[in-house]
Amino acid sequence: MAIWTISLKNVKTMCQNVLFMILMLIMPLALIFFISSIINSTGAPQQEIGGFVEVIILNQAKPISFTQMFSVSMLVQFLLMTGVFTASMIVEEREKRTMMRIFAAPLKKIEILLGNLFGQLFVILILATIIIVVTSIGMDVFWGDSLLNIMIVTLFTVYTASAIAFACSAIFKNPNIVSIIMSIFIITMSMLSGTFNPSGQTGSIGKYTLNKWAFEAYIKVMAGESLNSILTHLLILGVVGTIFMVIACVAYRRDEIYE
Repeated sequence: MAIWTISLKNVKTMCQNVLFMILMLIMPLALIFFISSIINSTGAPQQEIGGFVEVIILNQAKPISFTQMFSVSMLVQFLLMTGVFTASMIVEEREKRTMMRIFAAPLKKIEILLGNLFGQLFVILILATIIIVVTSIGMDVFWGDSLLNIMIVTLFTVYTASAIAFACSAIFKNPNIVSIIMSIFIITMSMLSGTFNPSGQTGSIGKYTLNKWAFEAYIKVMAGESLNSILTHLLILGVVGTIFMVIACVAYRRDEIYE
């Protein structure tokens, strides 16, 4: 019951920030529309994107177009960037002493974190679904035959991003600082992952970024591969997320939430 109450509070808080909701939808959709329009206007073939597509063909899966790859890159970026808002929102609640009232109740820290996590997952999954549906219907982006598998990858990605946000919000006490740190962290991962590289090659350093594992999981699902083929990707995302959740639980100490 407590987790449900906190989740509902989190959903209401996020939905009240209309500007955030609009930006989170418009920015990825606008960029995907812009890139797909350029590609369609040039009439260039989209199936010849390098070694990654060649591997997919050898595995008897469906080839991936550049528009699909860019759409996945933008979706992953969007999912990770929501962590910035989450971390900032939690710190602002701390400043408004909302968290003090919550911690005064007989609740465990894990219940509070799970409540925030479920609220975050609900809102972001809806936004991600809107992006997928709009790009699929309005921009002819093929997301694969299994919407369920796409949602599973989305779930794991949001979980990891949220866990990182919780850990950062537990360590830093200023919403501006936590937003800057989270933004730098995510942008750096995006640059190192190589997921915006038209060749589809992420490089050896890419395997150390969350973007790479989420990106490849989406691509495999879009190419028609089964859920078993991305178990390693989901495991890595899940383990990283759990590690940061543990850090958040340790960092959130009742006697240090406020000074």
